[in-house]
Amino acid sequence: MVIAVPLAGSDLRGHSFGTKAFIQGPASMTTTPSLRQAVYWSGLRQEIYNALSLQQAPDFDMSSLNSYFSPLGPDAGDCAWANQAIAHCADVLVFCFGQAHRSAIVHAELKAQNQQWNETRPDSFDPYFVGDEVEVGTTFPDIRFRCAWHGMYM
Repeated sequence: MVIAVPLAGSDLRGHSFGTKAFIQGPASMTTTPSLRQAVYWSGLRQEIYNALSLQQAPDFDMSSLNSYFSPLGPDAGDCAWANQAIAHCADVLVFCFGQAHRSAIVHAELKAQNQQWNETRPDSFDPYFVGDEVEVGTTFPDIRFRCAWHGMYM
């Protein structure tokens, strides 16, 4: 997957402050736990975009993501599989741009997680259409998925 982001410009991360306040604020700020969860995943996706464009680690508390790296069963819905892929992406960005020591062991673990996800994901993540191959660097390939959360649009 190639994501084109501008390398110049500024982003004051205003969304980040609001998202953090919403997630870490008092329970009365949300009407249901599912709303809080939706805001969390939306905020994490925004942080992933910023991390790519600013080439720095996501500025988001990701300690709660550790549970997303456990194997998902056949009853897990597509949303859970998509969230696991997003959590993995955030972890990779922390590895690439974070301050922690990078090691071959951590790289191998991330690569194994990626391979495990790809091998065990539901068939619903297979594209229903893949266009003709294109020359690298000229245009994006035409790949179509069944649901919006199976791909990432930026």
